[in-house]
Amino acid sequence: MSTEPRTVAVNVHVIKSLEIDESDCLAVMRHSVKMRTVDLLARLENLDEDYGDWDAERLAKELDDAGVKRTTRQVDIGGKNLAGYRREDLEAAVPAELLSAR
Repeated sequence: MSTEPRTVAVNVHVIKSLEIDESDCLAVMRHSVKMRTVDLLARLENLDEDYGDWDAERLAKELDDAGVKRTTRQVDIGGKNLAGYRREDLEAAVPAELLSAR
């Protein structure tokens, strides 16, 4: 995967990011309101093998650089509180008109 900034065209808008497209994360989360980081990384790798060498630290940096502001770093799933992401935090980084067009 290139370290050059890329431009991702979505409908008539353009989102600039470093190496991650927030829509990749939203796609793999589908109907989940929250997901553990390890599960999110595994699903991203299934989506695109270029994510295969990513770890939790890189994912956090890329999402932060893409404008994702986490309201919490821990998610409770099945009574276990582990590092993860909330879907609404990812959606907040995407312009509303793009979300409504999905």
